[in-house]
Amino acid sequence: MDVTLRDESVRRMSRRVLRHRWQRVVAGLACVVVFCTTYALILPAITLSREAYCGIEEHTHSDACYEQVLVCGQDESDGHTHTDACYASEQVLVCGLEETEGHAHTDECYDEEGNLTCELEESAGHVHDDGCYQTETYLTCGLEETEGHVHTDACYERQMACTKGEHTHTLQCYSNPDADVETEADWAASLPTLTGMWSDDVVAVALSQAGYTESTRNFEVLSDGETTKGYTRYGAWYGDPYGDWTTMFASFCTYYAQVPMPIDANMGRYVDQLVEAQLWHGAADDAYQPKAGSLVFLATEQPGAIDKVGVLVSVDDDCLTLLVGDYNNCVDKVELTRGDAMIVGYAALPEQFPEEVEAEEPEPEEAQEQEAEAITSEAEEEKPEAEPEAAETDSEKKQTEAEAEAEAPKDNEPTDKNATAKDKDAAATGKADEPEAPVYQAGELTFSGSDYTVTVA
Repeated sequence: MDVTLRDESVRRMSRRVLRHRWQRVVAGLACVVVFCTTYALILPAITLSREAYCGIEEHTHSDACYEQVLVCGQDESDGHTHTDACYASEQVLVCGLEETEGHAHTDECYDEEGNLTCELEESAGHVHDDGCYQTETYLTCGLEETEGHVHTDACYERQMACTKGEHTHTLQCYSNPDADVETEADWAASLPTLTGMWSDDVVAVALSQAGYTESTRNFEVLSDGETTKGYTRYGAWYGDPYGDWTTMFASFCTYYAQVPMPIDANMGRYVDQLVEAQLWHGAADDAYQPKAGSLVFLATEQPGAIDKVGVLVSVDDDCLTLLVGDYNNCVDKVELTRGDAMIVGYAALPEQFPEEVEAEEPEPEEAQEQEAEAITSEAEEEKPEAEPEAAETDSEKKQTEAEAEAEAPKDNEPTDKNATAKDKDAAATGKADEPEAPVYQAGELTFSGSDYTVTVA
């Protein structure tokens, strides 16, 4: 008896556990169904809420856009078959004779001598009878006998009656061509004040752009119909607003830092110009020590295939901190070690003249000349008054010579202490300052020093 009760209790508990499990499963499935149904219902509303900028109304032709046009060229009718009512009949004389009374010669037709004097021929005469007539019928309804016509589907043709063009919005239709567009004044407002030190200025320009993200509202769709390329200020500056902009970002930083380096949007051409300008250093070049302001070229997808370039903003032993353009669609910070496999090479900034940064201090020789002039002036003042005229003449002569020497530029002294390399080049050639071209050509700019010459390709 105890065994039976125990077995029954176990069976009931098992059924209860199984029932609870099924309840949880059914509840979970119900939640999934509710979610899917709700999403399916709101999806059209989400789609309709997006604003299209293509300027074309979305329209797909339906049956309402067509109409049936009669093309058989016939009128619908019941047809006509002649009946007795369509005819009339009449008796037509067909004997060909005239009706006469006939003639029989009498005595009156002869003269006294018995000669026939009557001019008529003797005949029996003719009176029309039924045999002289024939019944003829003729059509009086005025209609032609036809089979009739009833329009069928073959008499109609389905023709377009809608005046709207068929158009389905694609991803490109949702790009706003006016969104996030900037002018040169807009992006210039984000730039820092330059110090004249090229390396510091390149870093400062790069840092001022940190976090900039390409537009998600103003974009072009690639041929796959899904991939988008957003508008950027760097592309707008270069002339390709929707292009890949990693090299354009690097060119932007060196350009606005007023560093004479190549400018290009194509990675291959960009590297070639840096190599030609003798600014390129491969990653395996242990003798080169990258400095802040240098450019670092990366292969982020395939080993050795350069696809990104960034500005080196800080160096801490072997730790390099970069700002890379078009990295995750923004100007993003990337931290690498010196030997990282992603690094393919570096581009150093051109060497900068010291006088391009700050004015030189007066040379010792010049200071000695100024001191000698002061002593001479004091000695002239202490001479006897008997020769005032001669003393004044010698003093004026020396002062004139000293002023001439002071006004004449020294061999190593810049004519304008605040002049940049670009200003000096313009002063030397006598040409007015002109806007720099978007792309440097080989040999366009040459900078010479006491022990080097750099030509920017």
